[in-house]
Amino acid sequence: MKRNLLLLAAALLVLCSCGPRKVAGQEETVTRGIQSPYESISIKGNVDVVIDDEANVMTLTGDKNLLKLLNVKVGKKTIKITATAGLLRDASSPRVKVTLPFSPWLNNLKMEGTSSFEFGRGDIGPKLTVETKGANYVHSVMALVDLVIRAEGSDRIMIDCVCDNADIDAKGSCIIGSEKGPIAAEKIKIFTYGTSEVYLESPNDVFGAAAEASVIHIRGGNDSLKLKTKDNAKVLRYDIM
Repeated sequence: MKRNLLLLAAALLVLCSCGPRKVAGQEETVTRGIQSPYESISIKGNVDVVIDDEANVMTLTGDKNLLKLLNVKVGKKTIKITATAGLLRDASSPRVKVTLPFSPWLNNLKMEGTSSFEFGRGDIGPKLTVETKGANYVHSVMALVDLVIRAEGSDRIMIDCVCDNADIDAKGSCIIGSEKGPIAAEKIKIFTYGTSEVYLESPNDVFGAAAEASVIHIRGGNDSLKLKTKDNAKVLRYDIM
């Protein structure tokens, strides 16, 4: 009987050790100098990144043990932030946050994984390219000349902006813009696939195509639409009451 209990305890210990590793420790903040203005940000894994226009250094905040799993490389014009496979994040896990100073020359944001990027308000430019893959979240309010979005997966991109040109490609189940915060531009080219949903505003015609079960919502524009649809895709006009 005693031997059976020992075997059972050993089996339970093995099963527990096979599950995801969560690390608990004391929260701390690490400060790093940064060469600003940078032009490109690359984010991989699960991490929250925030642009703070009042900051003048980079800060990493989170569980002391989790910060060890965060790899940050700062180049002359680029910042690469990578959360290793051991850095878990779910509803019960503590978050790891990276705060960056504002750079008016930011022109490329690349995200892969389930990270978030917050950029409160500011003017950058003249062009910003946003590339996302996974289940990332992007929120920003800005003014610029050209906006390019390449989204794949189930990303949510809430960029409340006014620009001259917007070039959007959404695949999967992405949500880009919102009813009250559409992507607004003088000229818009768009292609959507899957079940993606995009909100746009333009005084002119919007060019491109919607395929599969995607939906494009348009506010403003001319009476004639230059968008092609196929499969079960829809192009809908709307007005905010």
